Formats: sequence, structure tokens, C-alpha cells
Amino acid sequence: MKINLSKGSAGIIDESMKNGRCNVKLKWKTGMDLDLHALVRVGGRTQEVYFRNKGSLNTFPFVKLDQDAGIGNRAGDNEENLTISRINDIDEVLFFIDAFGHSQIDFAKYKPTLTIEFLSKEFVVDFSEAQSRGKYFVLARITKDKITNINRATMREPQMDVQFETVPDQELGFVAGVMSKIKNILGL
Repeated sequence: MKINLSKGSAGIIDESMKNGRCNVKLKWKTGMDLDLHALVRVGGRTQEVYFRNKGSLNTFPFVKLDQDAGIGNRAGDNEENLTISRINDIDEVLFFIDAFGHSQIDFAKYKPTLTIEFLSKEFVVDFSEAQSRGKYFVLARITKDKITNINRATMREPQMDVQFETVPDQELGFVAGVMSKIKNILGL
């Protein structure tokens, strides 16, 4: 069953999904090095899984990244996949994209897609309402019972304890606005 998650909406993780693997897939075709990151919290410990720390399925953080795609802003069938061994093994996961090597981009221009697959359900994170300019793009949060589509660009590197679902847009874009003004003043 395929379920589209619009911005701010949540999908329920039922009991049948909690003991199986969860696969998270980021895909894009345009020439940009987008890096999928996962901040994983287990029992009070937090670890970031990304291209420099690919994680492990058998030990903490129970999440593993397969590869780093799009290196050198290569266009084509770019795909990065994260696997979660079992949702019951984790407390929370926050997924985000880093526009590697860029200070700010328009994420909507690169048309990434994110799917989160369980045995019985596939959740598709809808980017159509994305506030898309930033260095990072916060995709979704998984807890033990739900997946929430956050769908927000930010200039600040995402942190687990920031509730991106409720942070005002002007706070997320503050640095972008300041940088834009500085560039205008300097004539860049």
C-alpha cells in the first residue's frame, strides 16, 4: 500500500511494521551532490549516519547507509539508501539532506523524492509544498508509532531536539536573509 504524506501530515506505524526492516530511499536526477543524513536516537544516545559514518544494522545506531551518490554534482540516477534494522530498536530518527559543498540551494529545483518502505506500506514524502531555500532540508521524523513529513529548508544544521514542525519560518531563514544582504552589499 502506497501512502503520500503531505507537509505536516503523519503516517501511522502499526505493530506489524515495528519488527521488520525499514528502507529509506532518496532519489534525484539533477547534477547536485545531495547527502542523506539520519540523526538516530537510541536509549538517550544520538548518532548521525551519513557518508562519513555509514552506521551499522547489528549494533548502535541500528541504521546503515549504503553509499554516497552524486559526488561531484553528477547528474543521472542518483540514489542513497538507509536501512533501519527494526523500528523497535530505535527511539527516533530525523532525516535530512545536506547540499554538500553549497552554502544555499533551492531544493525544489532538484526534485528529490523520498520513500520510506516497510513490508506492508510505502510512505512517499511529498515535496510539493516545500519551503525550499537553504543549506539543509529536513525531510521527516520517525518515532516508534509514526512518520511525520516535516518538509522544511533551513540554514542551520538540523539537531535532534529542534522541533522543526513548530519552528517559525523566519527563524529557519534568518541566516539566509543575512547572507543575502551581505552579498548584495559586497556586490557578489
